[in-house]
Amino acid sequence: MTKVLSKSPLWRLRGALLIICILTAFHAVANDGGRLYDGLYDRPSFFPWFKSPNKWPNNMTAFVQAYDAEGNKLDNYEVAVYDQDGELRALGRSISSQQSLCSLTIMGTEGDVFSFRILSGDFDNPDIRNTEATCEFLTNKSISATDPLKLHALPTVVLYANEDPDNVGAYWSTFYDSSSAYTLPDYVTAYIASQKNDGELTVRSIDDPALAAGEAVIIRSDRRYIEIEPLSLVLEPSSSNLLGGVDVASQQQEGYRYYMLSYGPQYGLAFYKINSSSKLGAHKAFLRVDEAEAAKMVGFRFLPEIDGVNNIEQTPSTDNAIYNLSGIRLSSPRRGLNIIGGKKVITK
Repeated sequence: MTKVLSKSPLWRLRGALLIICILTAFHAVANDGGRLYDGLYDRPSFFPWFKSPNKWPNNMTAFVQAYDAEGNKLDNYEVAVYDQDGELRALGRSISSQQSLCSLTIMGTEGDVFSFRILSGDFDNPDIRNTEATCEFLTNKSISATDPLKLHALPTVVLYANEDPDNVGAYWSTFYDSSSAYTLPDYVTAYIASQKNDGELTVRSIDDPALAAGEAVIIRSDRRYIEIEPLSLVLEPSSSNLLGGVDVASQQQEGYRYYMLSYGPQYGLAFYKINSSSKLGAHKAFLRVDEAEAAKMVGFRFLPEIDGVNNIEQTPSTDNAIYNLSGIRLSSPRRGLNIIGGKKVITK
């Protein structure tokens, strides 16, 4: 008995370590700037802020399997469940140990009707697709893993616009796709860049709702989620458009620096220079500039007289923060050109 008791602390320690290893293997979670990672797939959640609502009294459970627009089964994805009022009711991640099925617990009341949206791919440029599937809520209903609800992604592309600098419901993004033309909805305005000079970018809107394949554009929308339909038309992109793009995430080309649309302290919403080691985002538009010119420009802001984007240029800096041309904040102005309160100031 004495011999057994003397080993029991070690046995308990081994048991605890075993439990920790099992839990870690099945659901390893890390945090990177607020993005939650699932260790099974090592991909961040697209909705790190989401908490399952508790204002509905009942629930139902469902296993689902997602397929892409070509009918191929997806392995690494999330499913967002929306009610008839467009509110996000539930969120689920695919589970590798369950043949990439996704398990959902949906809160609701009798008569609610749910639709589904599939999210997959890279976090910074997710592929977001609607599905035709709907499901009526029934208390305690269960859709089993042996006969899951099949979700087939529609060809419609759903863009996510994440820049709303003035909090007025005007969302901004960029888009590029060389494989297809698209029809833009009426709540979207698309712009191309026609001229750049001394840190300023001249842009003009595209009046035609048809977007040519290979046309890199800036998009302004009244909605955060933007649905665009593929078109079976052959259209020529504008030869004067300075914006470019790539279909897959790519390394930057030597001899050039690249600028991406983002919100910064210098110019508000503008094209800012990205780190030379960063990859170019798939289906995102960029501005490519020779290295010699890029050395002088931290970003390119939109000219104030351009219709539809004049409010961006006028976005004031919230303080008199001082930056150098590389975007590094300074405690005091340095000799030469500084960015102070969003304006260029030469200090002698």
